[in-house]
Amino acid sequence: MGGGDAWVDEDELRAVAVAEHGTAGATCPVCGTWRWMPLDFDELPPLRIEPPLGDVDIAASPEWFGDGWSAFRQILVRRELAEIIAQVSPRDFRVRPVT
Repeated sequence: MGGGDAWVDEDELRAVAVAEHGTAGATCPVCGTWRWMPLDFDELPPLRIEPPLGDVDIAASPEWFGDGWSAFRQILVRRELAEIIAQVSPRDFRVRPVT
């Protein structure tokens, strides 16, 4: 499937998180996973997904974001599926191109 260990450059992500929140994130004391402070998809540095994801309809970033119990991954969805989801739930989802 692909996708690698990281979708964004760690140094760039750290700079954005620190600029936005004053800190980059923290390690979860329970599971040991590093979680970056929450960022909107538009705030992320440019994506560099290597190796490519391949032929998948939906993929979750290897990076975890969030603080406390509110942890999430960034999600990429193939346009056709994204449009269906956004049409069914326009208040919760919107289609944005990946740059």
